[in-house]
Amino acid sequence: MSYFALAALYEDLVIKLLFGSQEKLDEFVAKCHAKLGDGVLRNTLIFAVISGMVGYGLYLASAAMSPDTKPHFEANNNVIINIGAGEANLTPEGLKSVIETSVKNKKALAEGAVKVLTPARDDDSASLQIGSGKQIVVIPQETIRQAPTSVIMEPDSTTQDYPDADIQIRALDLDNPSKGWAAVVPGIIDRRVNLVLDPSLSPNTLSGKMRFRGDITVTSKLDKRDNKYHPVEIMLRRIIE
Repeated sequence: MSYFALAALYEDLVIKLLFGSQEKLDEFVAKCHAKLGDGVLRNTLIFAVISGMVGYGLYLASAAMSPDTKPHFEANNNVIINIGAGEANLTPEGLKSVIETSVKNKKALAEGAVKVLTPARDDDSASLQIGSGKQIVVIPQETIRQAPTSVIMEPDSTTQDYPDADIQIRALDLDNPSKGWAAVVPGIIDRRVNLVLDPSLSPNTLSGKMRFRGDITVTSKLDKRDNKYHPVEIMLRRIIE
């Protein structure tokens, strides 16, 4: 079996197709963690972000093209997320939430992820390897074979940034930052929805805070019953002291 190393395609495929520019990649990585630290930590974060975005993009593309393949690509995406999160010392829920809420154009991400597979499509025995050394995610031949070559999808979710918003906590569990947290944002979200933290924020920063101002990203999903988008998640990016 042959492997196509994504490192060799880094600039042309990953940065261009998934981020658009080195600057946007740097901004994304900076949002994922406040402590970028030395080169090893930075490389680990980049590995987690890139592998997670490729996996999420393939899941979006395949779910849109063929619902029958959704379970396979969802499982594949979860494996990639778990590996990337473990390497970056993040929770899988945290990394997944960062990626899902930070991607403004999910169709573009899906198209980019599909194009990343292009070098491996011509070899029936090929797999695609992301990373190197101990940090490796392999996109298997089965996934490459089942992945669509083009993307046609209508957005089922949207994200919107709100700087300096008024946030009111409605449920708070400092021992479980990935579950059981909820908030409202008067004038933007009047019913409580799930609240998650950017990985750069420590859960302790919310201790004693039931109402405060901060920068947030709101994810809304399309409800086919009324054909409207409804908020389902608030990601807290920054607390304004």
